[in-house]
Amino acid sequence: MTGVWRRTIGLLVLALTSVTGVVTVLGREQSARRANCAELERRYEARHWPDGCWRPYAASSPFNRRIPRAAPLADGSSKVVERLTDWGPPQNLLAGHADTRTDYFHPLYWSHRRDPVFRVRCILYRPCEVEGHRIRIPERARPAGGGDGHLAVVDARSGWEYDFWQVRSKPSGGGELVVSHGGRTRIGGSGLRSNATAAAFGLAAGVIRAAEIRAGRIDHALFAQIKCTSGRSVYPAIPGGTGDPCERFGLSNAAAPPLGARFRLAMSDRQIARLRVPGWKKTILRALARYGMIVGDTNGGNAAWGLQLESGSTYTSFGKRDPWDGLAEQLGAERDGDRWVLRLDGGVDWARHLRLIAPCV
Repeated sequence: MTGVWRRTIGLLVLALTSVTGVVTVLGREQSARRANCAELERRYEARHWPDGCWRPYAASSPFNRRIPRAAPLADGSSKVVERLTDWGPPQNLLAGHADTRTDYFHPLYWSHRRDPVFRVRCILYRPCEVEGHRIRIPERARPAGGGDGHLAVVDARSGWEYDFWQVRSKPSGGGELVVSHGGRTRIGGSGLRSNATAAAFGLAAGVIRAAEIRAGRIDHALFAQIKCTSGRSVYPAIPGGTGDPCERFGLSNAAAPPLGARFRLAMSDRQIARLRVPGWKKTILRALARYGMIVGDTNGGNAAWGLQLESGSTYTSFGKRDPWDGLAEQLGAERDGDRWVLRLDGGVDWARHLRLIAPCV
């Protein structure tokens, strides 16, 4: 072997060693940052909200597991994708509409030991696992303004996330919290088998937060709501769940996605980087490629599919500006009355790149 080749190989080995070292350091830094976020979780409360590195639930949660590159497709994947995309483009993301009737997003609150105590009363869908539970909820916390009236509260001391659908009454100073239905899931667990969405996912599951968009990274699967379902469910949705079957709207259930379906965007980071779309959208697309989106609910037949954001009521309840409002303004989003519109529909050939992944427990 000549001296030139020896030097060349030596340089290649050195370069590979350096790259490996950088990757190892970055991996350690990310793990340390994630651990720091988990430690801070016990101190989150009103006006001390999580930053972009935090994500709910355990690393083993289906929302926090990356899709393997060789993950098998579900039977009939192409037909289901065709059905989904034939319904139309994805729903654009709305911002700045906190506390209005168009807010169907999920507000998330953190309780404090000095917060008033509420006793839960469910008035629909018996049994209700949180019926009679006494929990602390911040006095100023309020549900999302839309018809679903969602509200989630995390009790970091007990480790439970309480999720409510259609909050009907929340008296000042504590008392009886009247809701249509509700459930709970461990904030450090799977994020499943709560009872405020059709799939029984926790309300923090798959929610996109403004802090994550600012950080340019989403390290979890995304919560998707779709026009209608096939009338059945697959893991990780609750067994027997359906949402609104397509037949409810006079449509065929054939080839419609089941509740709990996980779709991935079959694009590489390099392909996404080359798209002529804004940076915030690439952040979402990377999450769709790495973790996918999981169908957690239906939207009453109003749109093909859409993604779930954190409700701005999380912040405006305490007199703070909705961070989505400021972020959308900074990003130069379009204005629609009192709302901002972040266009998710253009720039991606969804019919070509979406895949339905086979369910995996």
